[in-house]
Amino acid sequence: MTRPLDHMTAANATSAERETLPLKKVKVLYVVSEMPIPATSGGKMALTNHLREVATDARLEVTVLAIDVGLQGLGTIEWQKEMGIQSIEFERSLPRLQSIPAILKAIKQVLFSSLPRDLELRANPKALSFVSNALKNRTFDVIVIDHYGGVPLIDGLEHDVPVLYIAHNVEHTITRQKVDMTGRFNPLRYLHYWEHRKAKQAELRLIKQSDRILCIATTDIPELRRLKGSDTEKVSALPEFLPRAPIRWKYSGTHSLLFVGSSGYFPNHEAILWLVQELAPRLTTLIPSLRIILCGTSQPDIAAERHPNVHYQGFVSEERLQQLHLECDAFICPIELGSGVKMKVLAALAHAMPVLTTQNGAAGLPWMPQDAIFDRSDAVAAAAMIAGMLQNPEALADLAQRQFTAYEDQLRRREGLLAHTIIEMAHKDQPAA
Repeated sequence: MTRPLDHMTAANATSAERETLPLKKVKVLYVVSEMPIPATSGGKMALTNHLREVATDARLEVTVLAIDVGLQGLGTIEWQKEMGIQSIEFERSLPRLQSIPAILKAIKQVLFSSLPRDLELRANPKALSFVSNALKNRTFDVIVIDHYGGVPLIDGLEHDVPVLYIAHNVEHTITRQKVDMTGRFNPLRYLHYWEHRKAKQAELRLIKQSDRILCIATTDIPELRRLKGSDTEKVSALPEFLPRAPIRWKYSGTHSLLFVGSSGYFPNHEAILWLVQELAPRLTTLIPSLRIILCGTSQPDIAAERHPNVHYQGFVSEERLQQLHLECDAFICPIELGSGVKMKVLAALAHAMPVLTTQNGAAGLPWMPQDAIFDRSDAVAAAAMIAGMLQNPEALADLAQRQFTAYEDQLRRREGLLAHTIIEMAHKDQPAA
């Protein structure tokens, strides 16, 4: 039996009922913390997913404000314009650390700014001025801050426009984990701790300033409600789902596991090390022909001995990644660190591919079958469980079907929820007609 979505906003409203809410188009300023395409990370995949939803809703008039954090070049979100979304793009406010002046500026920022570096580089003065004037003139009915990275563009501004914050995770949980992962005598530990303190305060200010908070992972709701204080009812779920893939997975008997993730993100790096050092040696004794395929990471990125059954693919095209989702026998997600839903898991589920994961990897997916979850603390038992699945085609196919059925059910119930919430906020304080 599929468990219902917990804490869902307007949970009793059907898609048809949601369509009846607006009387006029709602003007939305949609702030994204980085250019959403190309969607090369989980965060960008979520941003793109949300923008597609609001772009296709005729009841909304959306203006996207984006910061070019990755120095892709302005004017790179043309597809949003084609979908009827106006876009305003601004450059990042800090240069990359590729020169002595840039390094000196970064040191000054770390010492004297109240924002951590990842927020400071988004604090473009022109972007802040645009937001300030728009709020002062009430140009928009609702402002959406999609991801914590939008903090500097609304921080401390006084206004009466409703603010919706879409929380991808609990940011200070991740920054605290980064501190803990750094060696006790490593000088970087103190830098990471200082940045963690600033990140936590910035996140708390955004939470306090938001009128509504939607969490893409239900597991983050308790902590964000605690931080929100007395307004706990204003924190609810926006469960994350990706559209169904055009082609569904079928068992092919390749004895291969797929993992997708850049080692530049420390939860991925830690998970890959466990795959290479702990799981691969044990699993290959049970299935000598096993292959673990790692996409998004090259072997030189990982400080571990090469294992003959681990294949590093580096960056691959979307076409190749889709092919691997269809060819491999299962997707594996051994993530233990981080917060929020794992977009890599959703991508596999959208292909109807069986997913084997840790409890953390299933965060935000309370309906995930328990027989898909393994415990990393016992690598021998984890290897035995995974081998048992890979050697049992019927069990793999059954798991894939149960996961996909639950996924589709939740996807249908999630339809239109973001747009509905925005419209609901815009009309909340208006008098009845």
